[in-house]
Order: sequence, then C-alpha cells, then structure tokens
Amino acid sequence: ERGFSTAVFDEIEGLPSSANVNLHRQDPPRAQKCFEFGLIAESESKFDEAICWYSIGYGVELDSINLLEGPFEKTPSEDMHPSSKPRHSHDVSLQNDTAFALRCLLRRGELYQQMGILPQAKWDFARAMLLSPKMLVCVYHKARVEMEMGELLLSLNTLDLCIKHEIEDRHDKAIVSSLWTEKAEVYLRRHNTNDAVEALKKAISLNERNYG
Repeated sequence: ERGFSTAVFDEIEGLPSSANVNLHRQDPPRAQKCFEFGLIAESESKFDEAICWYSIGYGVELDSINLLEGPFEKTPSEDMHPSSKPRHSHDVSLQNDTAFALRCLLRRGELYQQMGILPQAKWDFARAMLLSPKMLVCVYHKARVEMEMGELLLSLNTLDLCIKHEIEDRHDKAIVSSLWTEKAEVYLRRHNTNDAVEALKKAISLNERNYG
C-alpha cells in the first residue's frame, strides 16, 4: 500500500494517484512548498498532515541549515539594493529554501506547543538550535517552551548563554530585545521582581516599541 509520503510527492508532481510507481519523479518537494502546504493543512485542522509536511520540509535542506545566521540589521545599501548579496535571517521576506527549511522545523515545534505536546516542541527547538546555532530566533523558542514547562532555571540558562556569548553588534535589535523581554518574564515567574525590571529596561533600550 502506498504511504503518505508517496501520495504527497504525487500531488506536488501532478501525478495521478493511479500512476505507475516506476514513473520518473523529481527530487522531494522544495522546503518553501512544504511550508506552504503545512500552513494549508493547519488551516484545515489537519494537524498530523501539517506535521508531516514540516518534517519533509526541514529534512530536504538538513545539510545547509547550519549556514543560517542572524537576523542582522540591514545596512543602508541593503535597503536600497536588497538583492545585492544574500542575507540569511528568519524574516518572512527572505525567500530561500534553507530559511524555509528552518521555518518548517520551528513551525512544527510551535504546532506541538499549541497542541500541548511540550517535550516534543522542546526537542524541535533544541534541534533547531543545534542545526542553526547562529539563529537567535531558535533560542527564543527553546527558552519559551522551557518556561512553559516550568523549567525556569533551564530557560534562564538558555537565554543567558545566548545573550553573553552569541549576540553581536550587527544583530537585529528587535530580536535581541525580545530575548531580554523573555528573560524578564522568567524572572517574574521566579518572583525576582528587581531583575525582571532591569531586564525589561534593557529590552526597551534596544527597541523602545517593545513593551513586553
């Protein structure tokens, strides 16, 4: 019997379900296409199908996810000529398969998180951090799910290690500010009000529109 993965490849390639299995097929669908189909499945409440799409999407670019880094601040020249050189970040405007592969993995984790399957969500975010250690958004997600699981010390440690050792001046101040806001929330949950206030001040100093 033909499995789900064969069926979805047939759909991407436009092959009828009765097509001979020996017909030539292209490589697995691109990560962007998997991400889009995953979102469609979610909108139809087909969560198992969405998880399958996201799994395929991040798997096809597994070897290159480690090349992602950022997000970084745009320079004036990049604003004027956005296509002048490749820029890796998690911004929605970035249209490359490697970035979509990471999105697939993060979105799968978010979906598990929404479904209340927090250990699996944490695994996905930890996997994303391992595969793409220079992407700050992975740290944000992992620390948040740890906080939801009540692992407050682990969440604080995840954020501290990133803030102390991974952040560079060129990083996007908005995402760095979000890390400090999350740190403030962890402090509040630990009833450490003074440290929470200081962390929130730092967040606002980096991005005054960030009020938590």
